[in-house]
Amino acid sequence: MWRQALHDPHPFHDYEMRHRVQSDRLVRLQQNQRRAMLQINFEIRPLTAMTAAPLPEAPEWYRAAWPGKPVEMWRVECRDLYWHQLKVIGGRAVLSGEDSTFADWIGLRT
Repeated sequence: MWRQALHDPHPFHDYEMRHRVQSDRLVRLQQNQRRAMLQINFEIRPLTAMTAAPLPEAPEWYRAAWPGKPVEMWRVECRDLYWHQLKVIGGRAVLSGEDSTFADWIGLRT
């Protein structure tokens, strides 16, 4: 995708402009949510307070390299994202034409 945008950014700009109403709506929604949270004095904990651990029935490949105790949720989310982008998408992008930006950034060759 970024290669296409480098050569011809106009279709991407046009797409963003067509979806501007939706983006503006989402920003307004987030502003309203923030305002409501401030009104009730909602206390936000640090992201490191959210932890996760695999279920016992999780496949072995998913539990590989897990330290055996709960870890911060952001670590799990990043691990899953990178696994999908590098292993799944990166492995089939040559044939499917999917966006392989993650693999391109680190120079992954499959």
